[in-house]
Amino acid sequence: MKEADRLNNVLEGILDFTRVKQHEGKGHNIHGILDRVLILNEESARQSGIVLSRQYDPSLPDVIGDHDQLLQVFLNIIKNAVEAMQSGGRLTVITRMSDLFTSVQADGRKHRLMVVKVSDTGPGIKPEHLGDIFTPFFTTKDKGVGLGLALSYQIVQEHLGTIRIESKAGEGTTFSVYLPLAG
Repeated sequence: MKEADRLNNVLEGILDFTRVKQHEGKGHNIHGILDRVLILNEESARQSGIVLSRQYDPSLPDVIGDHDQLLQVFLNIIKNAVEAMQSGGRLTVITRMSDLFTSVQADGRKHRLMVVKVSDTGPGIKPEHLGDIFTPFFTTKDKGVGLGLALSYQIVQEHLGTIRIESKAGEGTTFSVYLPLAG
């Protein structure tokens, strides 16, 4: 039965990965999306002794994109961070304006980017794994199929953003997600 469940999870992951749809390009409040994700992870974080911290820039305009896809990106990243800190720690989510811009869009303009930084104080990611972290089916976990971060990367690319990762063994990991702002 266990193997059947695992196979089912793999198939669902493949279907989700291939279903990334073109986003509608509407404006969304990034803080509302992040708060929802943090609430969804609050109980598992509490049980693991993890302190959740928010440092939001309230002056940020809306981000351009698909609400559900952006929610999925941060669900994947934050869930991984919580799972990495089984012995407790701190997960910090920071939003701020970035100095980066998108390439020229269909409307002939470049859009300013904002950044969401998700930092954890977990064990970090081994340097030899950093290059594979966004590769489909790559995982270092006993459970999971290795599609969450690959899907997140694809969604962010579809939104004309980018994801950067920094990690130090024993200190933690920071994912920086850059997304275009509306307006």
